[in-house]
Amino acid sequence: MLGLIGGFISGLYWIVLEFLTHQIAYFEGWRVIPAMAICGLLAGLVIHFIGDPGKIHLIVNNIRFNKGKLDPKNNPSMILSSLLCVASGGSLGPEAPLVQVTGSMGTWLGKLFRVKGEALRSLSIAGMASGFTALFGAPLGGSLFAITATAIGWVFIYCTKFFKLLFEKRAIPIYIKTLIGGILLGTIAFYFPITRYFGHHEINELLLGDFSIKLLLLIMIFKIIAISITVTSGWRGGFIIPLFFVGATLGLLIHHLFPDTSLTLAIISCMAGINACVTRTPMSTTILLATLTGFSYFIPLLFASLTGYFLAPKIPFISSQMEKG
Repeated sequence: MLGLIGGFISGLYWIVLEFLTHQIAYFEGWRVIPAMAICGLLAGLVIHFIGDPGKIHLIVNNIRFNKGKLDPKNNPSMILSSLLCVASGGSLGPEAPLVQVTGSMGTWLGKLFRVKGEALRSLSIAGMASGFTALFGAPLGGSLFAITATAIGWVFIYCTKFFKLLFEKRAIPIYIKTLIGGILLGTIAFYFPITRYFGHHEINELLLGDFSIKLLLLIMIFKIIAISITVTSGWRGGFIIPLFFVGATLGLLIHHLFPDTSLTLAIISCMAGINACVTRTPMSTTILLATLTGFSYFIPLLFASLTGYFLAPKIPFISSQMEKG
């Protein structure tokens, strides 16, 4: 039952997201700047007036320390704000909103049937899994390449912390913060259109295109900046798929510099290394990527994920990663 509810919610969310994306994609060239600024402002107003849906680390904290409870009352704000942020071209994906919404449905069902303790936590996690399953089509989600990817993971983490300090330096309304974020993201998207959106389709464009080493480097740098701005300026969404895009760009760069290397292995390893470095989830990263890509060499992928995990900085990207247990 929970899987059916999660699948229905995810499917409906995806249909609306695709519709909005195609509508907003009409605004190209210089018009992308005001378009993204307006979407950022609207998302901020939604959060300001309807309520703050929280960020991904709060979801993790609730699962670990709040008996697995995810409050469904945050869903309207999360759905509306994330649709605006993701569809307009923010460098965040739909996975975090879907995980929160479907996970809270598990909590709601648990309360409905008066389930408590670990059983309630399990229902919330099962709801989250149903969202991931519907989105990725999977029930679960070389080390040398991963070392480079891990270095990029460090850059992303500290870049995000830098922008977080900037946006939190002064207390400003959330809608002003998301407006500023929209202007910055729109400007980046104007000069580097492939950095717009969360990377689902853009990875294919990246693989099929003929990009120079210099352009690939610039795309990777500004994609990292775009994700950091999106995460810290109040826009809502997930960063896993955008990080996969960064990893794919890095893999292409390595292949350009060292043509004898396997393009597929370089890309998959970099995607695994950077994601495991930031999220500190080597096993789920390995399983998810193996399932999504059909990459049959499981061992190199696992080693790439473990390399990213063990070489991750001591300062975690998600606050609950500091807790032991």
